[in-house]
Amino acid sequence: MISMAMIHYVTWKYWCAPFLHGLGIAVTAAFDMYSECCDRLLDPDWKVELKDRMSNISWRLLASEQMLKYNPANNGYPGDKTFRAFSKRPKRMREDER
Repeated sequence: MISMAMIHYVTWKYWCAPFLHGLGIAVTAAFDMYSECCDRLLDPDWKVELKDRMSNISWRLLASEQMLKYNPANNGYPGDKTFRAFSKRPKRMREDER
């Protein structure tokens, strides 16, 4: 399944291969978590029929689009206020967004 993620490129940098392998593991594990949620293993309300589920490719495209649009300065998730993009703002701007 890691090879299906197709996260690879040729380089002379010694650290790229383990990094890309770890990234492939993370993407594969995230899709497995999506599949488990759709199978109703975690919460019965999250069940998605097999015909309505996203394929691996469409799921990866949607996840990558969401990751590119994500901005911690918007403070949309718990813990975002600890990121530098949010904490470097003036205090009055941070209080308005809470």
